[in-house]
Amino acid sequence: MNNKILYIGGFNFIKQNASAIRAIEIAKFFKKIDYEIIVSGKIINEEQYVEIEGINVFNINEKKISKKDFSIDITTVVTYVRKLEPKIIIAYNYPPIAFLKLLKFCKKNQLILIPEITEWHGVDGKLTLMKFLRARLIDYKMYVLNKKCEKYKKMTEEIMR
Repeated sequence: MNNKILYIGGFNFIKQNASAIRAIEIAKFFKKIDYEIIVSGKIINEEQYVEIEGINVFNINEKKISKKDFSIDITTVVTYVRKLEPKIIIAYNYPPIAFLKLLKFCKKNQLILIPEITEWHGVDGKLTLMKFLRARLIDYKMYVLNKKCEKYKKMTEEIMR
């Protein structure tokens, strides 16, 4: 059984933001139940990877892609999948367009995609067209794309046995 999980998201291990702390705690849980989990995030000193509390954390390589590209590009994830060969990908708050591409990639490669989604509907300042479109894309991810991940439910159950 392939028990590798790739956990991806905007985790900032340099600043130890809330999502980074959460990712490490969730990774420790999976490790305790005999899964090999690899987390991808922003780490110190541009190293390829570091170990944080017994969890391997790979650098997200932000310098290779701009923030704008991150919202539509899955190149880094594809590279990790080919290198690490996980069976499961957990995507934390992944941008909607990149999430759609990731969903298609996972389907093509028979990988299980687990969306970990939080809602960010607050609008700071003036409502602009871009903020409105972003909110609609988040809704699309939550109410349409998330449900497409359920198609893998049977595959998930088989792997978890």
